[in-house]
Amino acid sequence: MSGSHAQQNLYTQLEQIHSRYEGTGHPDTTREEWLTNIHRDSIASYIGHGSQVDWFAIAEGISPSRARFNLLQKMHNPCDSTIVNSTATIQQQHNIENHKTSEQKQKRAKIANESGGQNHNSVDGAHAE
Repeated sequence: MSGSHAQQNLYTQLEQIHSRYEGTGHPDTTREEWLTNIHRDSIASYIGHGSQVDWFAIAEGISPSRARFNLLQKMHNPCDSTIVNSTATIQQQHNIENHKTSEQKQKRAKIANESGGQNHNSVDGAHAE
């Protein structure tokens, strides 16, 4: 029975941790939630260490107060949809490029069939010989 009690105690502790700290994650955590939590934790660490904020300010050419403000603003939405959905975006771009390539091949084949294989590369329209 002590094994069952220990397991229940562990489960209760995990529930308390998850309710207290939003970013602890669980098996149902999505990729977007996980990335958001990681970015927020990183930004909070940067803000908490003044020297990090100073480095960002120097790199961006702004005051440390403005750098801190920008970091606080970024905590609202730390992950752009382009970062989170980068895999999906890359796949969509690949599909679009493949579609364009197949359309171009079809157009070239149609032009070749219509011309009957004649050479239309001359400037004045006369056939090259």
